[in-house]
Amino acid sequence: MIICYVTYLVYGVKKQSTGNEVEPPKISITRSIVYIVVGLIGIVLGGNFVVDSATYIALTCGMSQTLVGLTIVAIGT
Repeated sequence: MIICYVTYLVYGVKKQSTGNEVEPPKISITRSIVYIVVGLIGIVLGGNFVVDSATYIALTCGMSQTLVGLTIVAIGT
């Protein structure tokens, strides 16, 4: 089944390569840097939120701090 799918994809790509390439939209360097910085901030804040929330839930359910440190915090980092 995978071979059929890959064959279909290869055939589709060869069929579409007629030279009508779509040019990707141009984004300024400043906007790209802003997107990167906002994305990195979002990843850090989201990771901290997930680890803090999972730790709180685990401790509320009665798990030991050692188990929390070995599992939840390790996955979050």
